Amino acid sequence: MSRFEHVANIVIPLTETLDVLRDLRSKGLLQGPDFDFQHVAIASYDDYNTPTYDHIRFSFKEPKWVSYVILKYG
Repeated sequence: MSRFEHVANIVIPLTETLDVLRDLRSKGLLQGPDFDFQHVAIASYDDYNTPTYDHIRFSFKEPKWVSYVILKYG
């Protein structure tokens, strides 16, 4: 469960998460007071026993950042 009520679920490769974090930090946001994130794995597996769908959940103190992340990365 997120500490903040404004949530953006985006489907990106885990390697791109660092790019999003750098972007948010360059905008002056701090992880903890302004936003948080978590990897959410869905228990759905393909024939090779790998997850077929997972996403990163970003939660924000201010709702404007949800729109920003979804428009830029979603």
